[in-house]
Amino acid sequence: MKIQFEIKEKLPEIIAEIMHSDKWQTKILEKMHGLERITIKDPNYKSEACIEIWQHEIHIRTAWSNYTYRIFTRGNAVWCEYIGAYRGLLEQKLLPSLTPKMNILDSEVVESSLTGNKRQTLRTYSSENLKLKNFRRDNFKEEYNVTSPQDHPTVVYDEYIKEGMPMPSPYGDSLLCKTIHDLERTRTIGRTGIIAQINIIIPRHCCSDLIKNGKPPVTGVEDTNRTWY
Repeated sequence: MKIQFEIKEKLPEIIAEIMHSDKWQTKILEKMHGLERITIKDPNYKSEACIEIWQHEIHIRTAWSNYTYRIFTRGNAVWCEYIGAYRGLLEQKLLPSLTPKMNILDSEVVESSLTGNKRQTLRTYSSENLKLKNFRRDNFKEEYNVTSPQDHPTVVYDEYIKEGMPMPSPYGDSLLCKTIHDLERTRTIGRTGIIAQINIIIPRHCCSDLIKNGKPPVTGVEDTNRTWY
């Protein structure tokens, strides 16, 4: 899928993190007028992401899966364009901080193998994607058993949780339960609802070494959009 969303960080902040973060090893491959090519390498694994820093844009190609992030300016704002598998969105370990400025569920998916060029919000896309996955889960069990059980990327889980929506874990009870106390949210009709406590299973850490480096946790069939079912 291809999605665009505004982020909080500015280009100089992102570049500074790329060059000086203690989370990875930075190596400058080439430096010329208006362009700097860099790799950032995981100190614990044989994986590295490739980065091109231009005057007004930053291009990142992730390790393993070769998903892409394009960070660019639009007016006075900084935007991010991601092209890759839905469940790989902002999941990589070799990635500078890219914080959606608004609720990412309201961001626009501009292209995908699921809907073609039909534009829709990530909220709608995540729902349609889950319907397809549930269909495959029910009808193609052998195929489903060798693919990633994670229904959504962490950033999507987090936003649904903020809205008070229960999100059961596909991994079962083995994961950490996150308890949210006194969660208060404003509903779309303008009234405020209070939820005293929600116990939610969040699939944050399973297969983290592989998922965060952009590699699917298990072997699967990947479609032309690099979406793992």
